[in-house]
Amino acid sequence: MLPAVALTLGCSPMAVEGEVVDVTGAPIANALVTALETSCSTVTDAEGKFDLVCQPGNLKLVVSSQGYLSKEDDFEATERKRYKAGKYVLVKIPDGKGIFLFDNNAYVPMKPGRLQRALQADGVQRKRAYCLDQTQSEPNVIKAGAIPFFDNESTGWRPFRLDEEGCAYRDSRNASGKWEVVYRDKPAYEEKRLSEGKKIARIQFKPGQYFIADWKGFFVADPAQKHRYIGHWVKIVP
Repeated sequence: MLPAVALTLGCSPMAVEGEVVDVTGAPIANALVTALETSCSTVTDAEGKFDLVCQPGNLKLVVSSQGYLSKEDDFEATERKRYKAGKYVLVKIPDGKGIFLFDNNAYVPMKPGRLQRALQADGVQRKRAYCLDQTQSEPNVIKAGAIPFFDNESTGWRPFRLDEEGCAYRDSRNASGKWEVVYRDKPAYEEKRLSEGKKIARIQFKPGQYFIADWKGFFVADPAQKHRYIGHWVKIVP
């Protein structure tokens, strides 16, 4: 929540003034500023500034503009005063489809990676391993922590921690012939749906190596290469 700096407004209604900019600091004109569950709304001027007049209360402000991710702010404005909300920075929605990494205040495309499927036979038992193909992968190097991603109408995805041999997933056939998982380590993540097909995802990464796989019920095959599956190789550093 932004700090509410109150200025004297006399007997006039409560007002909140602020500014809406993009990540470069450029003003965003015609951005919509709304107090949810009220009739109060306004738009920014050519300099990105707004003046929202409303009844006093604990407001939930929503700042939005076409082509940008909206921002919410719980704002305390309980007196008939003028409040300064400061700047709201909106992040542009990527044009392409897929999953994007938040880096340097923007959602950017991730470098591509590939898993390669290997078949093994141990007597009568068959095994499969889906392991990183480093010859066709470039790492996305990120610091450990809760990392935000933007899902823009992707086919789906799942994060996997690579084991000591660089494998994201292993399975084998049991005695009845059914494939059973032998190794699968998925880091915790949470999603917030923004609109149809658009989500913000936050993945909790510890140091190590991971693969964020394109996922449609299972790994998505590369149509140009047999037994290879598309996604993104992620290296997490301390």
